[in-house]
Amino acid sequence: MSTPDIIVNRVSKRFGELEVLREISFEVPPRGFTCIVGPSGCGKSTLLRMILGLEIPTSGEIKIGEKVRTKGIAYIPQKSLLLPWRTALQNICLGLEAKDGSRITKASLDYLLALMGKYGLHGFENAYPNELSGGMEQRVSILRAFARNPRLLVCDEPFSSVDFVTRLKLNSEFRDLCASSETTVVFVTHNIEEALFFADDLFVLSGRPGRIVRKHNPHFTIGGHDPVEVRKDPEFNRLFGEVWTELESTHAGT
Repeated sequence: MSTPDIIVNRVSKRFGELEVLREISFEVPPRGFTCIVGPSGCGKSTLLRMILGLEIPTSGEIKIGEKVRTKGIAYIPQKSLLLPWRTALQNICLGLEAKDGSRITKASLDYLLALMGKYGLHGFENAYPNELSGGMEQRVSILRAFARNPRLLVCDEPFSSVDFVTRLKLNSEFRDLCASSETTVVFVTHNIEEALFFADDLFVLSGRPGRIVRKHNPHFTIGGHDPVEVRKDPEFNRLFGEVWTELESTHAGT
C-alpha cells in the first residue's frame, strides 16, 4: 500500500474559547482526489490552512509525506487574486517564479502557452485581469497553481464565484488537468454535486465544532468525466440525497 501524502491524526482547533474542529482524522492517498463538504463555519478552511502550515493544530498532528515536501504544495483560493498589473500569462508564470526563483525557460513558457490554448485562454495571453471574464480569471488562477507542477493541490471553493454553466465547464477542465498531472488534491466545497463529481474520498463534516460525520467513496458508471452526464447515474442521485440528509441533520443540531 502506498504511503499517504497527508495524515491528519485527531486534529482539533480552538481560537480562544471557540472550538472550530474536534478530533478530525483522515488520510489522503497519493494522486487521490479528497473532497470535504460541510456547513458554513464548520472549520473547512481552517483545516486547509493547517494542511498548508498557516495554522497550528491545538491538539493532534498533520503529517505531510516526503514526496509532497519534495515537490511542493500549490493553493487555489476562492477568488483568483490575480495581480492587476500583470497579464494573464505573467500571472500564470508567477507560479514558476515563486518555485524556481524567476527562472522561466523557453520549454516552460511553451508548456504554459500550450496549456492556455487548451483551456480556453488562447488569444488572451497578454490580456490584463480587468479584461478577462470571471471564468477566464479562474482559469488563470488554476494554471498558475499547475505551473508549479505540485505534488499536492489545496483548493478552497475555487469555483464558487462563477456562474453555473461556467462552473460545470471548469469542473470538467480541472478534473482533466488533475488526472493528466497525477496531482494529489484536497478540495473544499459547499456544492454537493461538485464534490460527488470529483471525489475519490468524500468527507462530510458536522456543524461547528466540525467533526467527520461520514466518509463516502463515490463511483459512477455513467458520465465519466462529464459533470452533466454523470448526474444521470442513479447512484449519483442516491448519494446526493444521502449527503444532503447528513448535512441537514448536522446543521440542524448546531
